[in-house]
Amino acid sequence: MIRYAVLILVLIVALSQVGIQTASLLAVVGAAGLAIGLALQGALSNFAGGLMLLWLRPFRIGDFIEVGAIAGTVREMGLFACHLETFDGMFLFAPNSAIWNTPLKNHTRNAGRLVSIDVTVASNADIDRARDILVAMAERDSRVLKMPPPHVFVDSLTGAGLLLKLRIWASHDDVGELQHTIIEQAMHELEDAGIEALQPQQVVRIIPPDSDPSRLLPSSQSVFSGFQSSAISGRR
Repeated sequence: MIRYAVLILVLIVALSQVGIQTASLLAVVGAAGLAIGLALQGALSNFAGGLMLLWLRPFRIGDFIEVGAIAGTVREMGLFACHLETFDGMFLFAPNSAIWNTPLKNHTRNAGRLVSIDVTVASNADIDRARDILVAMAERDSRVLKMPPPHVFVDSLTGAGLLLKLRIWASHDDVGELQHTIIEQAMHELEDAGIEALQPQQVVRIIPPDSDPSRLLPSSQSVFSGFQSSAISGRR
């Protein structure tokens, strides 16, 4: 593009040197440039978005990202579009302007992911015993991170029973498999205890909303700030 722009400019200057009036030619070139710019407005916005993505690097090749209705593993980053692979193996062509202008979630960038489940037991259940069973189950699982440690607390007491919350952290490589098996593990552990009051009435995996401040435990904040700084240093 720069080469052809220079050639056109040199041609116009050369014509003016031999006495040919170039004012009308400049007007034509300007009008043509405006028309081309309007026609390529979408492509230019994708180009600008690609430059910003390559400069700020909110994600890298191999990261799993979620942008509005778009979600997948990044396979290629270009100046005009990014190529993603969805979780079921489909090819996804995402224009850079759509990615740049929408809030983006990077599921891979941080060192760990939170997994939370709600366990409902009888209202007369031994809270300490239930907590010990769930924490011991999490500590034996190699996919669960040691820091921050597993955490169990009483969320509420309702007519359905006592609601306990188990919060554990896993690496982004293990979080998918852990989410698929943690409910079954919790059910078996409580059933094997042989205590009627600890028999699980309901076990549900949840995603704490942003309005829930309990998802940000003090231990997780301090530890993951260190994880993030070390990860950034490693990337640098």
